[in-house]
Amino acid sequence: MELYGPMTELQNYVPIFKKSPKYPRAALKAGISGDVIVEFNVDENGFVVQPEMVSFNGHKAFVKSALKAAEGFRYAPAFVDGKAVVTRGVRNRIIYEIAH
Repeated sequence: MELYGPMTELQNYVPIFKKSPKYPRAALKAGISGDVIVEFNVDENGFVVQPEMVSFNGHKAFVKSALKAAEGFRYAPAFVDGKAVVTRGVRNRIIYEIAH
């Protein structure tokens, strides 16, 4: 079974798995919401490499949680001329909100 069909000569990276981050206990207890923007590269195998925090709002514990979550993201890699390539500078905003 093919999830995305055959790879083409030119294809952008495609997210295939993103697990939600854990809400830091200290932030939850304090009732703090916020967000973190993380930036990373997607390697030729679809793994996240070198995740870094670009900015954050809210509790500082969001940063560690967001980076850990980003490390577990998986992608179908980008292809150029039929060959898997690294995609640099991918950004994701991870939002932390307390449901009411």
